[in-house]
Amino acid sequence: MASQKWEIPRPDQRAGLGVLDCFEEFLRRNEPDHLRNREYSLNQFAQLCGRAEPDDDTLNCARYLVSQGVFEVFYLFLDSHGEFSETYSAREVEDAEQVGSLVDPHTGNELSDFRTRLFPFFALNEPKHT
Repeated sequence: MASQKWEIPRPDQRAGLGVLDCFEEFLRRNEPDHLRNREYSLNQFAQLCGRAEPDDDTLNCARYLVSQGVFEVFYLFLDSHGEFSETYSAREVEDAEQVGSLVDPHTGNELSDFRTRLFPFFALNEPKHT
């Protein structure tokens, strides 16, 4: 059986060469069926793009793939004990950014520095492929 290929439009040249390189490397290294039902931290996503660690291009490539429906972004909340305790959707984080705080799910305290306690991860959506 032949490998299935991604059906994702290439980012516009205005995205920058680093983002385009990251995108092309992601496509070259990863087949849709290989990644099905997986979740990735930003560091793991960088590795999918052939990078040792995340950089601005990796982050912008991830944003592009989220905008194309390849991944959905979620955030893990790091509690005061150093444990990941809650998961927030991108919408919930956007709402918190609008009001300027997030309620700590364990203490009930409002956190204005909540961004330092949220870590993104990317969940693969059902691949669009041919």
